[in-house]
Amino acid sequence: MNSIAELKLKQRLLKDQMAFLDSKSTKCEELLHRRRAATVQANSPGTAITRRRPRDELLKQVAAQSSTFHGMFKEGSGGQNAGNNVSTYGLPRPNAANAHLTSLRQKYIMQELEQARKQEEAASRRPKPGPGKAGGFKATAMPQTLFPTRYARNELPCSIEHVSFGLQLTWVAPLHELDYDHYLPLFVEGLCCTEHPFDFMAKQGCKEMLSEAAGSPERVLPSLPKILPMLRTALVTKHPAIVIMGLQFLRQLALSNPEVTPQ
Repeated sequence: MNSIAELKLKQRLLKDQMAFLDSKSTKCEELLHRRRAATVQANSPGTAITRRRPRDELLKQVAAQSSTFHGMFKEGSGGQNAGNNVSTYGLPRPNAANAHLTSLRQKYIMQELEQARKQEEAASRRPKPGPGKAGGFKATAMPQTLFPTRYARNELPCSIEHVSFGLQLTWVAPLHELDYDHYLPLFVEGLCCTEHPFDFMAKQGCKEMLSEAAGSPERVLPSLPKILPMLRTALVTKHPAIVIMGLQFLRQLALSNPEVTPQ
């Protein structure tokens, strides 16, 4: 579908052509009337009989004059439509068939204009889309952690052992001899991992270390400034599995050492 501006330009151009065609038809009718009057006067009694001009010659003369006016119209409208890149309709000869085609063209253009106007009105009445969902419960991008890298470098004080009932952690040293200020934040950082076996190692490591430190808040208190930012990162991811592991860690931390949590 052409744009509204182009359709309006075509409509105005078609009206100009129709006006020009009407004026040309009037001139042709006047010319034919004068020819007929001269022929009747020449063939009337008391005047010299003159040879009638053939009808074909008269039609050729009218067609030549029509093509001359058509060329003048194309020269005059070419500069105007050159910038708009709109092709002009050729001027048909003044007869009933071409007049019918011209009226059909004009009717079709008017229908296109009316349809474009209705589409614009429908688009203006269409409600604008809302701002959309706020995304308060949408999961955010997973944060990058160094827990898998530390596992690959053997920096963790444990390893995974496959047993008959599943998996368990084997520690390289007794838990009461580990530096909680260094290792506990590493396992809390691993709570943001969802790949196996890092999720199991982080969850099980936090659980066993807090169980060992139950009743000994002096082991956990020095590591709290490092644990809290990592725990907050795990909770704001809005990922169900990560949020559940973070809440379970908080519950175990509060139950194992009540002195850690404020009263």
